[in-house]
Amino acid sequence: MTKLDFTVTRRPSRRSVGGYDIKKIIGVTGLSGSGKTTLAQLLSEHMSASLISQDDFYFGCSAMRAAGQPGHNFDTLAAINCKGLLETLGAICDGKSPSIEVPNYDHVRSAPNGFRNIVNSDVIIVEGHLLFTSDRILSYVDFLIYMDIDEEIAKERRFARDVVERGYHAQECESYYIKYVFPQIKKIEKLKIKADYVLSKDTGISGLDDHVLEICASV
Repeated sequence: MTKLDFTVTRRPSRRSVGGYDIKKIIGVTGLSGSGKTTLAQLLSEHMSASLISQDDFYFGCSAMRAAGQPGHNFDTLAAINCKGLLETLGAICDGKSPSIEVPNYDHVRSAPNGFRNIVNSDVIIVEGHLLFTSDRILSYVDFLIYMDIDEEIAKERRFARDVVERGYHAQECESYYIKYVFPQIKKIEKLKIKADYVLSKDTGISGLDDHVLEICASV
């Protein structure tokens, strides 16, 4: 099932403010391992849209420990520089600058690693499984896409990614998931009823192209 309804917007439809073009922000969310990043990258390519990821705004282990947070728990909004992301989204919506500075995050070092500039394109894609549980961040989104997926499949995908790409051991993945990921699932799943477009559980990675075309034709 998909749901496509542009009347459900979180900020007023605007054409321009002070002579500057107004940007459309598309959010992509769902459980960790649901295929968000893959869909966001496909949308970015098809729409010539710049892409911002939740990972870009992680504080990193050292900064989290310095703030009194568990340095290894990345499945909480406390691990994300939400203030920095809100400032970035505000700058995007202002439309005054042709480019926007976004942090780089190094997963190997678990720390931020400088910045990069992205084009302040007409459409901006923002993806993440936790970001839009923040009402303030969600308020910047014009169109929210939810990747609906069976929890066990998402879990298997996440484990495979963390072992191959981030060097974790399988037992580490399991204990981390139980302690930090599982408690966030219900909160993330509530975003489904707020979404403008829902990709059903039976949509595989190979079936994303049709959804991409439908979304691109509607934005």
